[in-house]
Amino acid sequence: MKKHTLIPIALALASSLSPAYAGTLFVSGHDADAHYNAEYINVALNYAGSTGNAAFFYNAGNYTSNLNAEFLASGYNHNLVGIAIGSPAYYAALAGGYSTILIGSGYDAISAAGSATLNADAGLFATFFNANGNIVSLTDQGLGQSFYNFIPSFGSTINNSISTSNQFSVTAAGTNIGFTESIVDADITHSYFTGIDASIFTVFETYNVTGDAVAFGFTGQIQCDPTDSSSSCYVPLPPPKAVPVPAAIWLLGSGLFGMLGIGRRNKA
Repeated sequence: MKKHTLIPIALALASSLSPAYAGTLFVSGHDADAHYNAEYINVALNYAGSTGNAAFFYNAGNYTSNLNAEFLASGYNHNLVGIAIGSPAYYAALAGGYSTILIGSGYDAISAAGSATLNADAGLFATFFNANGNIVSLTDQGLGQSFYNFIPSFGSTINNSISTSNQFSVTAAGTNIGFTESIVDADITHSYFTGIDASIFTVFETYNVTGDAVAFGFTGQIQCDPTDSSSSCYVPLPPPKAVPVPAAIWLLGSGLFGMLGIGRRNKA
């Protein structure tokens, strides 16, 4: 065996040490789309790893698809493509047409019928997510916990009547992804979340009155039926394993080459 034929073997071994594909989930109790809080959505999409265009799911007749003209704000760097739920473009997006899907807020952007369609397609959302797709979901805004049934359960949704801003606090993790007090306090929220498993999810924003989560995220895989109520459906992405440096790869290849040589001598 020639030395250069060992290179593909070494590269294959190195690639086998890479982590599996996984998506990123971001959930918020804010209806930032209805309040045109572009800075908030910008941070959420950046955290989710959105590149270029992001699909914005909304109900035809409930919302306008002309989002970019409405979300004019300093630093806004994403192009949202409005897609009506249930349309051919909707299913194309779930098949991987976009790196990120933004679920519009309930009531304003998505009706009860639209929410039912999302939930009926829970399996498609899981497949999209596990194939390195990203999902950003805004508040249920009165539609209730079942609004989020297109992803596995993450806790409980509490609908509230907060009618003013300046009621929220950014966590250290929220600061790290770009949130500021002015961004999270720019508009009201319709939901906060209890029972969030801190060993699985990262909380980015809290409600001052109760200390509960208003926004949280997760990176990993969904490894069960999305309708399963167990948080064990979420499997965090493990830390990346060390990839051999070129010298180590060459030593590995040399070792294989040496073993082949020993085998040939033994046969002789």
